[in-house]
Amino acid sequence: MDEAARAIALAALRRYGRTPLEEALPALVAAADLAYTPLDAPEVRPGYAVHPFAAYDEALGIDTQVLAVHTPHAIVLAFRGTTNLTDWFTNLQFRAVPPTLPGAPPEARVHNGFDLATEAVWPELVTWLTAHRGERPIWLTGHSLGAALAHIAAARLLAVEALVPPDAVSLVTFAAPRVGNDVFAEFLRARLAPRIHRVVFADDLVPRLPPAELGYAHVGTVHHWSRDGECHVHEHDDHHMVDLLRSAARSLVPQGDLQTWLGTLGRLRELASTLRRGHAAGGVTQVVRHLVEAAPDVLRDHDRAHYTALFTRPGT
Repeated sequence: MDEAARAIALAALRRYGRTPLEEALPALVAAADLAYTPLDAPEVRPGYAVHPFAAYDEALGIDTQVLAVHTPHAIVLAFRGTTNLTDWFTNLQFRAVPPTLPGAPPEARVHNGFDLATEAVWPELVTWLTAHRGERPIWLTGHSLGAALAHIAAARLLAVEALVPPDAVSLVTFAAPRVGNDVFAEFLRARLAPRIHRVVFADDLVPRLPPAELGYAHVGTVHHWSRDGECHVHEHDDHHMVDLLRSAARSLVPQGDLQTWLGTLGRLRELASTLRRGHAAGGVTQVVRHLVEAAPDVLRDHDRAHYTALFTRPGT
């Protein structure tokens, strides 16, 4: 999204209650996309300003960036998604731990990596908000890993009502993974239910992770977009691993052709045999190429370009 389009989108944000979600979505996806831009210092741009916060700790596997994108009418906290191996280390720390969250129920649990990554920027971010928010509403957003951190940050804001009243906070994310267990989800839902929205594109893999089978739960209204541009809105956490396996199967066998499926299995057996014979390098290359070509949708659908395109098409 270019600067002019981003400025126009962000200008649409007004105080909560006067900004329909449909009007806010182009601004929020613009901010989530902007969060991937490396910034070392605050910048004033036409129509809005940006204040970056960042923390890096290689030993802990933390590389967090959040941008406070602010207009005269609203503040958007946009968290960056996965961009490097350190971010993947954060993603993979999926042990569930008690959240760093005042007033959270003792049974609440969150993804350890997401909690650590949010904590790394939290003190500086709270100091800035205390000094600069005024009466402006806060929208939290992000794509992928950034969406997960936005969930943690929203819960922290809501845990300290003296900082921001609950009715001034909205959480709208793109391709969000699950962040915590059902107790944590209920903590968020009880305080923010009408203002939690998750946008999911087609067969995106990430909203199915970490698996619900490990005790993780989604929260909020789902806006599930198909590749044909249809949007289904519901409240259910229906992105389970079994659906992922079905999606992968559909990608491998687009027409449900049994012969194609058997042929695919045969090629994979041949590749495994190649590996066993010691032709490791060539075999691995073939396996990777085949898997990318044969079952790409669950990975390709996660690309943030798909999410940006949903709300920047002509007429949206």
